Amino acid sequence: MSSNQKKHLALLYQVATRYYLEDAKQIDISEEFGISKATVCRLLKEAKLREIVRFQVLHPLGRVASVEDELFDIFGIQNVVVNNLASAMPGSNPLFQNAIDLICRTVRKNSVITVSGSSLLAKIVAQLPQRNTPLSVHVSQMTGNLSLVDPGSDAAALCQNVAKSFGGTFQLLNAPMIAPTAISARILRAKPTTITALASAAHADIALVGIGATSPTQAGQIFDPWITPQISSILWKAGAVGHLSGHHFTVTG
Repeated sequence: MSSNQKKHLALLYQVATRYYLEDAKQIDISEEFGISKATVCRLLKEAKLREIVRFQVLHPLGRVASVEDELFDIFGIQNVVVNNLASAMPGSNPLFQNAIDLICRTVRKNSVITVSGSSLLAKIVAQLPQRNTPLSVHVSQMTGNLSLVDPGSDAAALCQNVAKSFGGTFQLLNAPMIAPTAISARILRAKPTTITALASAAHADIALVGIGATSPTQAGQIFDPWITPQISSILWKAGAVGHLSGHHFTVTG
């Protein structure tokens, strides 16, 4: 590389630094380096072509539009929001705001909403804005209660909190998600309150659920008090990759 080429590259770097990093105006840069404004503009374009200057465009809420479009095309989902936390703006966590925006856009007057337990969903529900005008929603519990550590993440608590946020009524299931025996499970399912709550959940317009991941030694964090690592291993070998509302599923659903 000749000395002239080195000087030119150095000029590209200096001009680009003044303009992009130090917010100097092109007219000021032209006076500082004794070159025309047109030359400054040409140097800035060349700096981009040589990748001395690189731009990274980040969605303000950390969304992945290409994946959202693909999911829409394949499954016909009306509202898809895919978060990529790695590409979010520094210091931000767009997951909660995206979820809150989607829920608030979806809920309408007289909506029937059903809710399952989820620690992440509990954090999202806790940030839902309180409406000044109630929407007269009805919120029903779709799963029994499960959490021994954090009752606030159970479906019963979320059911009440969602009803409070949007203004409306709620219907609790008043039963555990996991029964100690098959006989007690049948008794719980036959209770009128259980039948009514599940029937309401089955006809809901909107379902708020959390999806959990599994591993070879853990069927899901919420199941730790009930499912041993040995049983988790059996589920993993059977192809379980996650769980939704108390049900484990494979990669094909």
